[in-house]
Amino acid sequence: MRPAALSYVRAETMQDLDALLQRDGTTLMAGGQGLMRDLRNRSLHVGTLVDVSRLAELAYVTEDDGVLEVGAVTTLAAVAADPQVAARCPALAQAASRVADVQVRNRGTVGGNVCGSWLPTNYSNDIGVALAASGGELVVRSGDRQQLMSAATFFASEDNPLARGEFIRALRFPLAAGSAYLRLSHQWADAGMGSAAAFVDRRDGAMRLGLAVGRIGRRPLVLDEVARAIEADGLDAPSVSEAIAATLDSTPVIGNVHADEAYRRRMVPVLVRRAVEQALISGGLK
Repeated sequence: MRPAALSYVRAETMQDLDALLQRDGTTLMAGGQGLMRDLRNRSLHVGTLVDVSRLAELAYVTEDDGVLEVGAVTTLAAVAADPQVAARCPALAQAASRVADVQVRNRGTVGGNVCGSWLPTNYSNDIGVALAASGGELVVRSGDRQQLMSAATFFASEDNPLARGEFIRALRFPLAAGSAYLRLSHQWADAGMGSAAAFVDRRDGAMRLGLAVGRIGRRPLVLDEVARAIEADGLDAPSVSEAIAATLDSTPVIGNVHADEAYRRRMVPVLVRRAVEQALISGGLK
């Protein structure tokens, strides 16, 4: 099927982008991997499609004061292959490497992957799970104004939380001693049956843990209560299983051809345990 009629404009400068975002019905496209699929099957309609893929100002990786910042238009392939990302934030490199196949990763971007939660035929994502587990933030720009939005706020919204004229400029990942991301799927490029990310530090002799799961609902799910139980009682404690069960009891879980709801619920404790163990190993804490 062909997309419905739309206008296409390429933003050549940041000033172009700010002006174009003031139009009604404007949607940004960088890699366009999920976006074009939904436009073709007409589950998504846009008025003006603004291509931001050539804005070099939005493609970068930097580290400052314990935070790794990644420009929203940085491709998934570039992030997965970046030695700085692999060394300082393994969970991000692992998440980027698990998105679809090499062709998609060469075009797809970290910003687009995070926004995939609001595309009609997508649910959850990979980069967003790592961002949520890290307690990270999104740099949101509108004109000359920039603000930070927490990942928790971004993913808690039922609809796209960005207002008219706003766009994601970058993602910010607070660095931890160790981190890990893993995804369960039949084959590498499958949509997957569940995923988990863990960020672990040791402060004042105590473990501090950030934890999130994905591929069970439309957006990443932060497991704060589970993380606190692991910190207090250890990974094998009954309180951890109880916290996971309580969280899942209040969370809608999606079933599809890859895995039904019951199977996904059974997989969450397994994925959480493996992610935490790998994060501890990566940080030299185990």
